[in-house]
Amino acid sequence: MLAIVHATRKLPHYFQAHTVVVLTQLPLQALMRKSDYTGRVAKWGTRLGAYDVKYMPRTAIKGQVLADFVAEFTEGGVKQEDVMLTVMSIGPGSILFWEVYTDEASNRKGAGIGIVLITPKKLIMEKSLRLGFIATNNEAEYEALLAGAQMVRHLGGEMVEFYCDSRLIVGQVNGEFEARDERMKKYLNRVKEVLGMFKNFKVRQIPRGQNVHADSLAMLATSLGSKLPRTVMVEDLMSSSLAGVPTIGIHSIHVGPSWKDPIVAFLEHGLLPEDRVEAEKFDSKAFRRYCGDLGIRNGYSIPAYPQGNGQAEATNKVILAGFKKRLDDAKGRWVEELPHVLWTYRTTPRRLTGETPFLMTYGMEAIILLESGFPTLRFE
Repeated sequence: MLAIVHATRKLPHYFQAHTVVVLTQLPLQALMRKSDYTGRVAKWGTRLGAYDVKYMPRTAIKGQVLADFVAEFTEGGVKQEDVMLTVMSIGPGSILFWEVYTDEASNRKGAGIGIVLITPKKLIMEKSLRLGFIATNNEAEYEALLAGAQMVRHLGGEMVEFYCDSRLIVGQVNGEFEARDERMKKYLNRVKEVLGMFKNFKVRQIPRGQNVHADSLAMLATSLGSKLPRTVMVEDLMSSSLAGVPTIGIHSIHVGPSWKDPIVAFLEHGLLPEDRVEAEKFDSKAFRRYCGDLGIRNGYSIPAYPQGNGQAEATNKVILAGFKKRLDDAKGRWVEELPHVLWTYRTTPRRLTGETPFLMTYGMEAIILLESGFPTLRFE
């Protein structure tokens, strides 16, 4: 936008007398229509609003445009034969770029890709491929690029331009984005390997609206009701392009009974073997001596049994300490004081966990009835 503003300052008479068309791939027109921009953008918009400026998407620069430019601005001292030779050397006949438009489509019936190939002589070739394997949208886009490149190679093309509406795929191929998924890395390496066989190639992104032809071919591969005013051959692509890429084999291992199973069952669930002789091995003098030699300390109590690990005694000790503090003022009223002591224990945070037993049991903190009527920070 700043470049256009500078152009209005340098060439004001052109902007005042003519309609100026700006070719750009940036959304300048949408930016100018917004009413919430401020600062320098607002000043530039006010200045450009005084002129008749139209914004159009930039198209590919053809060889004939360059030829006309050279022919028009060549100095007069050059011979006519040299001018003709220069014009012919950069004319459209030497730029033999093949154009390939690719797109993908997927629905509950499957996935498909569409390819539109335009030869240097402007002959249009169409191809629709139905994928016979499961593929994501990005993988299907890569399959379309590979299939289009294969078509150009079979026809003898050496320079090709690919047009795709996927920003991610174009960015990864051009090195703007990084492929992190392992399968996407394999596809990216495969595409770079195939495109490296051409003398020159370009991969560009185009809006989805300019890729309708390839999109219709992709939809044709996944739909039986598509109506196209021509005969299009639909083929099946049964295997992925990565089928020939070496992969790491995975061997399936059959899991059967093992001597470790009783030990694992005892450690995970506390289950002893049904055989009494084998069960005694888990708590025998020989077993304890064996563990002691290895520096293993045996512990046979788990939190599921508080009476076996001292948790019950610790809890009773805390409750009795609370009773002693309250019964000093209320002799013999331990029955009335018991609910208060238990409630205090349940709502006091533990030092080990930092949470109250009430919260650990019910998943929420206890509140008094008075808090339900007055919104407090803890209640909210």
